[in-house]
Amino acid sequence: MEKLKNRDHVMLDMETLSLDDQTVVLSISAVKFKIDIINNLDDFKKPLNGQIFNNTDSIHISLKIDDQLKKGLVLTEETIKFHLQHNEKFFKDCIGCGENTIAKVDTNIALSSFTEFLTKISIENQHYVQPIVWANGAISDHKWLANLYRAYNMSYPVDFRNQLCFRTICQFYPNHRNFTNNHDSFDDCVNQIISLQNIYQEHINRF
Repeated sequence: MEKLKNRDHVMLDMETLSLDDQTVVLSISAVKFKIDIINNLDDFKKPLNGQIFNNTDSIHISLKIDDQLKKGLVLTEETIKFHLQHNEKFFKDCIGCGENTIAKVDTNIALSSFTEFLTKISIENQHYVQPIVWANGAISDHKWLANLYRAYNMSYPVDFRNQLCFRTICQFYPNHRNFTNNHDSFDDCVNQIISLQNIYQEHINRF
């Protein structure tokens, strides 16, 4: 498992407006981390209000919805109700009706920014190796984001070899999924990182 230890890692999380393969994406967050340490929640900082990046450590953005709908991407009333029930504040921030604590950008800019985020991490790596990008689902976030890139005629920047599933790991060690995601994509990234770090330290790093 030294290969995992010696790599850069990124946790990806998104909030979407449906469960359709071609879903409208409400927010994209990604946070860089090391897998062989255990962080605290307050070790991770969101970008400042209205900013896209926090150095090369994180990205946190909401995406404009109208242009995605024009591309034929899907939202559902049920999913909007879900967000209003589970984290109304974050949902309203993303659509511009809240405190504006998250940068709101055109979708093509959001996608270019995510690509830039990964590229900067690769450049800083001594071997110019792309980070491993974890997501909470083998057939959800990576697929949804790749489809969004495709809708905008852009290439998904994560090599298939570097797309790993946090949820699959948790199936083997369910006691470590001792948190409830609050459907703020940045907060969910952080929860998932700390859970994965604990799994690695307790179960995987021994091999």
